[in-house]
Amino acid sequence: MIMTHSSYRYVDVAIGGATKRNNATALDKLHVDLNAENCYTTMFRFREEYKTHVDGTGSVRGADQFSCWSDYLWFDIDQDKLDDATIDLQKLLRGLQSMGVLDQVAVFFSGSKGYHVGINSGLFGFEPSQQLPEQMRVTALAIASLFHVEIDTKVYNHNRLWRIVDTLHAKTGLRKTALDTAEALTSDTATIQQLVASNDNRQLQPRYILCEVAEPNDVLVRLYREATSGKVEKDAGWDNPILSAQRIKEIEAGVQHLLAHGVLSGQRDNEALLRASEIRKLGQSQDECAALLMAWNKLNLPPLSDSDIDRIVQSAYTGAGYDFGTQNESLREAREQGKLTLHTETVNKQNQQDADYEPRPRTLRELMQMGEHKIEVERVGPWVSWRGRITLLVGREKRSGKSTLCASECAAVARNGGRVLWISAFDEARADVVQRFSMLLGDDAEAYDENIVIAADQDMPQTWETLVKYIDDENPDIVILDSIHSITPILERGRGRKGVPDTNEPAKWQEISGLLRPVAIKRNCALIWIHHANKDKNESQGSTGIAAGVDAVITMSYTYKPSNKVRSLTVAGRIGIGQYECSVRFQNDEDGYVTHHVATESTGTTTAEDESTGDRLVRVLYDMLDKHRDKEIPLEELKQEWARETNESWPNNAPSTINRKLTGDMIVKYRPAKSTQGLPHRWFVQSLQNATASPTDLLEDSNE
Repeated sequence: MIMTHSSYRYVDVAIGGATKRNNATALDKLHVDLNAENCYTTMFRFREEYKTHVDGTGSVRGADQFSCWSDYLWFDIDQDKLDDATIDLQKLLRGLQSMGVLDQVAVFFSGSKGYHVGINSGLFGFEPSQQLPEQMRVTALAIASLFHVEIDTKVYNHNRLWRIVDTLHAKTGLRKTALDTAEALTSDTATIQQLVASNDNRQLQPRYILCEVAEPNDVLVRLYREATSGKVEKDAGWDNPILSAQRIKEIEAGVQHLLAHGVLSGQRDNEALLRASEIRKLGQSQDECAALLMAWNKLNLPPLSDSDIDRIVQSAYTGAGYDFGTQNESLREAREQGKLTLHTETVNKQNQQDADYEPRPRTLRELMQMGEHKIEVERVGPWVSWRGRITLLVGREKRSGKSTLCASECAAVARNGGRVLWISAFDEARADVVQRFSMLLGDDAEAYDENIVIAADQDMPQTWETLVKYIDDENPDIVILDSIHSITPILERGRGRKGVPDTNEPAKWQEISGLLRPVAIKRNCALIWIHHANKDKNESQGSTGIAAGVDAVITMSYTYKPSNKVRSLTVAGRIGIGQYECSVRFQNDEDGYVTHHVATESTGTTTAEDESTGDRLVRVLYDMLDKHRDKEIPLEELKQEWARETNESWPNNAPSTINRKLTGDMIVKYRPAKSTQGLPHRWFVQSLQNATASPTDLLEDSNE
């Protein structure tokens, strides 16, 4: 296929995960292994100036200064359940069919819980430009609003990564797969899944999706221009999908908000038309709409005349009417307030159900009939969070990287559309938290900044009731409490108590955990307590009651020295979480932590043969080095410490294992018993900069 706008031939490529990006590549040089997982290019393609920038700076940051192009206007439809995504997919396709452009549409199963739909960009009269991502965003949002489809509007930025067709999704093991548009329009979810499975038998071709640019379509060109102005005049022939019950509730709640707020002169006509258009969506008659607007008009300064209200209502009910789309500031605010109202009503209903609930012992049969045995523990983020569960994250103070790991976890949740509530006392200044997220999100910060809410410094909740209210108000998927020994004294003062419970008061610590457990369960969110480890052993400080009251304890430890970028995570959790070990690696301030080594959860051991043993060997060695300022450790003393720490015998392959584990600017040297100097068995650390021998000479295997 001939590439349209052929000078725009460079994309950023990430093979093996989104953090493997910053590889500007020409499309004719793009080659992807069929077994590679999580492979992406940028949605947009660029000219050579983009490659020069990325190669020179080592980063795609700043790409928004460049002109770009995409052959398709893409829609990202993603829901918690694929059935819901299929409903939205088919509403969109029916709408595009009614516009007469279905033959210019490409459809893909995303590989997980959604679909990617593309419309030939030429139909809208788009041209390559620096502003193209924003032009596409408002146009896609207008079309989605017309046909009542939920889409991810955060994909429209220069650096957005887009999964490569025919490549594997690591979590599901499924490929992003092209679908026949007619079959996607009429098939149910099960049939689509069968089509995806059958496509594995065809020849796979991972690639960036190109197309020949179509001639502009007058209707879609007009729609694009109207979308940028804030409202779209509907065509009578366009599909008018039936609204779901939930969508009707959201519109109703939004209308109630709109009708409760008047506007000033200069805004009245447009705001009145907005309200009339939303009321029409609810099926209200023209007379009913006029009566509602007359009442609302009394709130305006000054009010419109009655004849103006009649004229505006008449316009809203003429033909197919108008759709403002949620890029309209007033409508967006109304919808958000409406959703908040519905959420509050849901919480109040749940609280009422709780009040009506009759506490009593229940038989196993009753509980199983209630489905209690079928509840699956759902991960929220990649490492430390599970929905409806409390996690205690333990690590050395200012050395292990607990807060950075949690921030990386939260950034991943936010990028997936989740909501984050970060609560910090005085462990870290609010400005530092903001700066960390700003670096982690990078160019995506503006797209996801509303997904992250921070309560720190003077915004820190002062009582348990306020903490719960914050969680109720924000409805987060994940809550970070940083840290247990800083937040607890503040909240306990609200109950007339001072300080934190003593280490010999496990019941009080379990009482504190008991305050949070209903919050995690009822709000279906993940709660993470950040906690410090003691200095002698990498275990949680204080009472065993702290760990007893949570669902998972994750111990975060470094190997060899704090500056090493790899951290081990030892997970001890209840049923559904399990017990296992894995490791994460700190990339940089922009990318944070990424998975370094995945555990085999069924056995509780890592897939590398001696990963756990090696990590512990190096950790014990480094702890011993802290005690020996001369940097030499008698081997027998090291063996004794190993036995105390692990209750295991000394590994015969200890020297080679440690050498394989160590990275950075330090090495470990072992002096064998039969050395020419007659020195005893000893270990010591030597700087590579001062080393006189070659690395292969500096470490020898023990003959024991």
